[in-house]
Amino acid sequence: MVTALFTAAKDALTGILGLLTDGVTGVAALFWDGTALTILGTLLVIPLGVGVVWSVFKFIRGLIPSSTSGR
Repeated sequence: MVTALFTAAKDALTGILGLLTDGVTGVAALFWDGTALTILGTLLVIPLGVGVVWSVFKFIRGLIPSSTSGR
């Protein structure tokens, strides 16, 4: 009975992981065709890059003390 329970749990986990893998593969095909970025992939990378640069800029600005905060 314990073996049947573990077999059923393994089968369920294998099915869920297979579903997730197929989903990620399908979504990745929208952005990458195996050799280069697709148009949609390029349009996604541009705002991601801008967001990273903007976040780094805000972080650096937060490290610099404001000269008007003491007045």
